[in-house]
Amino acid sequence: MAGRKESAYYEEARRLYVRENKTAKQIAELLQGEVSENTVYQWAKKGEWGKERAAALNNPRDIAEWLRQTLNGQMEALQAEAQRNPTVINPGVYDAIYKTVLTIEKLEKSQDMRAAAIMVLDKYGEFLKSLDLAPGELQMHSGRMREFFRSIE
Repeated sequence: MAGRKESAYYEEARRLYVRENKTAKQIAELLQGEVSENTVYQWAKKGEWGKERAAALNNPRDIAEWLRQTLNGQMEALQAEAQRNPTVINPGVYDAIYKTVLTIEKLEKSQDMRAAAIMVLDKYGEFLKSLDLAPGELQMHSGRMREFFRSIE
């Protein structure tokens, strides 16, 4: 039975844990009791999902996506609250949403700068290859380009 459950729910649980930053308890609830919280903990430990989650949370593109999902959740909560009690406005929720949007924009600009830098340096590399440079000079330029790429990671 565990083999069928693992094949049916493992990847979804992994995605929820790694990409959506859900806890084992939240995942068990989302899977509507088909997989226990303890099973999710075991899968996470065995599959080293914590390392995957940490790597994903250090990638600006993944952080921006996670923030978008968080923002969507905040908006849904705000809409549900407004339907229950339209006269109550929680300024803290609006502030959190605003800060999330600003962070997403900063992350996207950072990613755009990296993409632009890569494109420009790629063109520069092509330009250098077209010149009649001494082999040592070309190696020096390519070494500096690699250093630059490491500095913007």
